[in-house]
Formats: sequence, C-alpha cells, structure tokens
Amino acid sequence: MGWSTDPVSTSNTLSNSGEIIEISDAANVVVTSLTYAKVAPWPTGNEGTDGNGKSIEICSPLANPNNGANWKASAADLGFQLNGKQVFGTPGSANSVPECAQEPDFTVEVSSNVFTPKDITIDVGKTVRWVNKGGTHNVNGTLATFPSNPVGFGNGAASSTSWTYDFRFTKVGLYDYQCDPHASLGMKGTVTVRDTAAAVSYPVRTISSLTTTNADGAVDSFNVNCTVKGIVYGVNLRPAGLQFTIIDANNNGIGAYSASENFGYTVKEGDEVEIKGAVAQFNGFAQIALADVKKTSSGNSLVTPKVITSFAEPDESSLVTIKI
Repeated sequence: MGWSTDPVSTSNTLSNSGEIIEISDAANVVVTSLTYAKVAPWPTGNEGTDGNGKSIEICSPLANPNNGANWKASAADLGFQLNGKQVFGTPGSANSVPECAQEPDFTVEVSSNVFTPKDITIDVGKTVRWVNKGGTHNVNGTLATFPSNPVGFGNGAASSTSWTYDFRFTKVGLYDYQCDPHASLGMKGTVTVRDTAAAVSYPVRTISSLTTTNADGAVDSFNVNCTVKGIVYGVNLRPAGLQFTIIDANNNGIGAYSASENFGYTVKEGDEVEIKGAVAQFNGFAQIALADVKKTSSGNSLVTPKVITSFAEPDESSLVTIKI
C-alpha cells in the first residue's frame, strides 16, 4: 500500500530518530519526500517504534506523508528477531494498518480564539475539516443558534483536546458558525456553499502571485479564482482524482488537486497545462482546487533544480537539490 520505514537501526538502514526520505522516478526527478520523526503525532517508542522492532506504515498512499498522524506502527509480525527485538513490517506486501479517513477538501485551523481562515467559499458537496490547534473550542453551526443556516452542523460542546471535525456541505447557501466560549470575542466564521453549475470567472494569474503568505503562514490568495500555466513535474499522487505539481520557467511551483475528477487529463511530466480553480491550502502547502485542466503541449524541458541547504517558504513546490 505504499511507504514504510525500517524497524531497527542497522548498517545502511534508516535512522530511528528521523531523517529525510525521497522517492525519485526513473529520470531521477524527486516525486515526493518527507521528514519523519519519533515524537507525536508520529508513532513513538511507546508504540514499539524507535528501535523497538516495529516499522511505521502510512495509512493510505493518498495521505500526506509529512503528517505524522497518517503513520501507524506496523501490526504485521515477521516472525523473527533482530538485535533482540521482534520485527514488525510489510516488505513486499500491502501495509497492515487500517486505512485513514478521506482527506478533506478544505481545512480550517482553530486556535487563539480565531478560525483561520474564518470565511471560505466552497462548491456544493465538498468537505471542510476544522482542526483544533490549542485552546477550548468548538464548532457550532446548529439551527438552534443560526436558524437561517440551510442545515445545521457542529461538533458539540467545547473541548481542549486536539480534536478534528469534518462536515460535508450538500446544500447551497450561506452558513454561519461560531465557537461558543469565544463568540463574544469575535470567534465566528462563515461557509458559503455555491452551486457548481454557476458561472465562475477564472482570471489569468502567475504562480508567484498566488503563493505569498502572511505572518501566520496562511496563503494570501486563499479562495481566489484563477487560471495559471506551468509544466507538470512528477506523477499523479491521487489515482482517484488528480494531485500533481506545476512549475513555471522561474522555478515557482504550486500544487494542483482534485479529490475525484481528472477532467480527462492523464498526468505526464513535461506537459504544459493550463489549470483553472481556486487557491487553497492543505497542511501549509498552497494548491489549486481544480475546476478544469487543459494540456497545451508536451515534452517540455524541465528547469534546473535550485540548490538549497535548508527549506524555506519560497522553495515550496519548487524543484530543488538539497546540499548537505
């Protein structure tokens, strides 16, 4: 089912404490990479990892590999010991951990008495996930509190745990919601659900103009409709839909994502594509929530990788070579 990491540190194996892993294609182009760790939300030694015999396995090949919560300690006993530890893993076979939940279409962070972003516009049928990053909060969009909402939603009483809450919006309209303990402090938000049949304008923009962020790391152009062109890099990371990266001639990149539609396009590195959609952000990465994809040419040259010694915001989705 995808990624896994070695369970016990031996010669030429992975570090138990964490390091960068990259997967490259036949042309030696990095398709995806991650930096794993041994502290929560990654599986820890208490779960049998960190040199205690168990490898870690990703819960879905479509899940974000840089999110430690998407990795679990292996449940597959290989029937032998190494360095006195019983070894668990799935070399050459499907991963043993349960499938993780479907990734949401949009994510709203809940912290410091604010929803970020607090106002979003989505297409009908899309799912929004609220993630509590700290504090005692809840999501209350119930009809008892907001009787004008098309339907009610909410996750109950406020809690200080690291909770997540998903809701799929299946009815067009304007939805208000709030955090009950902090509503008086302005902790409120809206979700505007639009009909996908409605005419939408997608003005031409450059990739670099869409990927700037504010002081909190939130993309400035969130939910801006746009049309951008770029060259495709890597492969399709979401067989059920589309997930790939486009990069312009100046090595500025941005992700492209569709949960279930491929718009008749088969991803191939070197294609020039024109994509339309709205700017979104997932786990800190800017991406275009796709409304359309059109290939304009194929077999284009790739840019020369930028040589870096550490990761920085301007390098996001660019083609880079890491110099250690």
